[in-house]
Amino acid sequence: MSSTSRSYVIDSLKGLAIIAVIFFHIGLLTFGYLGVEIFLVLAGFLTAKSIIRAFEENKFSYWKFIQNRLVRLWPLAIIICVVSLVLGYFVMLPDNFKNLSETVLGTLSFTNNFIQYITARNYWDVSNDYKPLMHTWYVGILFQFYVVYPLLLVLMHRFTKQWKRSSIILSTCIGFASLILYLLPFIPQPIDFFMLPSRMFEFMLGAVIAFLPYSDNEKSCINKKIIAAIAILSLILATGFDIDQAKIILILTVALTGWILYKTSQTTDVSTGWNIQWLVKIGAASYSIYLWHQVVFAFYRNTISDSFSLWEYVGLISGSIILGFLSFLFVEKPLSSFIKSQKHAKRIILLCCVVSTTFLGYISYKIYVHKGVVRDIPALEIYKDKPETWEPQAYNANVYNYDIDFPSNGKKNILIVGDSYARDWYNILCEAHVNSRMNLSYHDQQDSILNDRIKYADYVFLASSKDMSLFFKYLPKMMRKQFYIIGTKRFFYSPGVIYNSSPKQVEIYDDIVETNKAYAEEFQDSYIDIMAALKTKDDMCLIVTPDNKLISHDGIHLTKAGAKYIASKLNVDTYFDKDASNK
Repeated sequence: MSSTSRSYVIDSLKGLAIIAVIFFHIGLLTFGYLGVEIFLVLAGFLTAKSIIRAFEENKFSYWKFIQNRLVRLWPLAIIICVVSLVLGYFVMLPDNFKNLSETVLGTLSFTNNFIQYITARNYWDVSNDYKPLMHTWYVGILFQFYVVYPLLLVLMHRFTKQWKRSSIILSTCIGFASLILYLLPFIPQPIDFFMLPSRMFEFMLGAVIAFLPYSDNEKSCINKKIIAAIAILSLILATGFDIDQAKIILILTVALTGWILYKTSQTTDVSTGWNIQWLVKIGAASYSIYLWHQVVFAFYRNTISDSFSLWEYVGLISGSIILGFLSFLFVEKPLSSFIKSQKHAKRIILLCCVVSTTFLGYISYKIYVHKGVVRDIPALEIYKDKPETWEPQAYNANVYNYDIDFPSNGKKNILIVGDSYARDWYNILCEAHVNSRMNLSYHDQQDSILNDRIKYADYVFLASSKDMSLFFKYLPKMMRKQFYIIGTKRFFYSPGVIYNSSPKQVEIYDDIVETNKAYAEEFQDSYIDIMAALKTKDDMCLIVTPDNKLISHDGIHLTKAGAKYIASKLNVDTYFDKDASNK
């Protein structure tokens, strides 16, 4: 197959991959993230191909290889970091801006997969939709592959005569080990998704396919049937694990991509179906489109709306592709032409990248240590000269000081049980000054300590954002006391939209209404509906206090102003008017 024909196939695969990723990130294609798997297989194929060619021409240099990859990846990554920081400065709340500074550092250093592993953990968490640079974890894992794999091929080339055969065996063994690691049921999902060892089997499949045509020229050529046998063995082993549907689909996607590459590399005839010009062009610009699309989507979700109409879908998808093409035409291609026309172009580009990265890294570090607070936000009682005012987590964490046994002082005992929703309820009670006349105790574990504290409690409040059934085995004991269950709550998904559009009230989500309705029917007089305290006459949810303070900083938990306002609306003293004797 000619190089031109091969480029049609590869660019078409890239085009399909980037379209799938775009539709996934905008919420229209559940398995669209598998487009990244196609990119990883192609990266393994193209990397091995270029190294083989360089070795055959006696031109391979590991440092030049890394230099070429940096020149390819780094400039555009720096540009999207600059744009994101500038936009974030004006429209992001401190928590999101602080997170952006972390991902800028990760993007600039090609370690954002580690940052995402530490901070995000779950790739499918809805909060990732609002992070402009969340997706550059892929660029990090790609560059890490560029650093590691060529070193292994250098060793094969230097110390073995039949280095291509040895490289196939090595690549196959690495890929097989990586696949097993990916399938192991006790490996945490974030490691499977964000870490190179669990991703190497995808790279290695592409690399082995790149080596196969060249291995035919060696006397001791490895039999392709052995490769097929190992692949079949991998699938047999995979069936021995209790793996979920997502992993099966991912493996099938990787296998299909490998099969297409293998079949097209074995023939000189390529179907005209691969030469779809618009798809090939999208594939050629896929790196630019990949980097820009999430920036567009995230900032739209942070500033305009986090739910899209048909025309918003069309506008955002087409807009991100157009922006990617413009980036390809006016950034990638000019840089490529500059490199070809100037002898020291790569050194100049890398020097500019180092200087820019140092400057942006310093700015990002300052944003991080300043907790993302870069301007006054009176609605959240945040002030630039006092960055510690942005401490909603600290306010919500005060309750941990009360994870203690009840003192013997003659006062009534209140036990608060649950997760962060229970901690919100603790803040409501404190804002109502209940803690000044009663003993408060908090616990969030299902253990013997909880049993003991229920025993000595007069009042028990249960609240949880997760499965409430975790605490149901304690209900008989709890309900012998004066017992209340706190309803669920959610005010909005995107704090950025609320901050930038400044609405006074929002619609109440249907799932919140249904859940609270079920609680009310089951627990009746023992049920407390926090959302009802904020409900307006037209069945909307108030999200701003009368003195223009936001009730929630993240759409789920309460600010101090929110806790104080709800305490006054609920009149919490009425919950303690009843006799606290056993029911």
